[in-house]
Amino acid sequence: MINFLATITLTSSTTLSVISCGNTKPTISFYETDYNTAFNKVFENKNNTKNENFSMLPDLDHVTIPPKEIDEEIETPKTKSQFELSEAGIKLNCTDFNCQENNTFTGIGLTNKEYNEIKDPFKERMKAQYAIDDLASWFSIQPNENEGYLYDFSNLSFYVDYSRNNYFFNKYENKDELILWSKENYIEIKHPDRNINSEFTFFDKKNELDSEWIKELLNSSDVSIEDDSNKLNIEFALTNESEIKVIIKKVNNLFSKYQSNLDFKESEVEIEKQEGETLPPIESEKDKIIIFESTNLNKFIIEKKLINQISIKFTIKSETGGESNEKNTLHII
Repeated sequence: MINFLATITLTSSTTLSVISCGNTKPTISFYETDYNTAFNKVFENKNNTKNENFSMLPDLDHVTIPPKEIDEEIETPKTKSQFELSEAGIKLNCTDFNCQENNTFTGIGLTNKEYNEIKDPFKERMKAQYAIDDLASWFSIQPNENEGYLYDFSNLSFYVDYSRNNYFFNKYENKDELILWSKENYIEIKHPDRNINSEFTFFDKKNELDSEWIKELLNSSDVSIEDDSNKLNIEFALTNESEIKVIIKKVNNLFSKYQSNLDFKESEVEIEKQEGETLPPIESEKDKIIIFESTNLNKFIIEKKLINQISIKFTIKSETGGESNEKNTLHII
């Protein structure tokens, strides 16, 4: 058996460099590829009751919950609830979801018809076909070796360690939307003659960053977009002002792959009051509003709107009340 490493690195939004080294001469190829779609077509899990093919967005089972604690409104697997945002970025939530099962797949035979009907439009189909051709070349699988198949991948097995996956949002090609990418830090593909232990970077154009993603990952109380200014508003209800710095860092983490130098600065809070309106004395003492706004945002599109600025609004409800309304000097990059 030959063991070799295949390092897959992203050289642009759509170009992958594949470098293989071992008992054969190193080879380098540069072209636009879509490994996520390719592996989805080639690797299946028949041992899984869901009988699902590989995906960069796995369908994880929720960790068993005592019957009395089950919430009927828990989102079904393969939704945004499987993810969490931390200092390490976006990860699968392997505390509430089982990341150690249903992560082994088997290759299948691919017919000419299946190969030519993978994806539309033609440009996207070519990216997946190039990736399938790569997979065949890594293991010296020749076209039409077995009757009825263009490529017979049935001797391949595929393992992914979901707990090591990293996810992020970034642009794809020249589009202004931010789509979901994943860096699969450990994938092993086995063949009777050789193995690959590798990292892969995938993308999913169907998963664009939207208000729901932001609210789920940041655990915010509300997310909205102003129609007139195209400002993205993210709101939080806090009990402790010291949480502000941590939350702003999380917002930075969410956008770090797209814009690593995103800066937020506190802005003046204007309180509007209708004529004759009086604020309840207790609430007026307890509620404190602090707003941070981005100062250097690179524009992007969410829900068909070009976002010009991000505003983070904090509502702090103090148990003691009467806190100082002096301007907060916190300035985070």
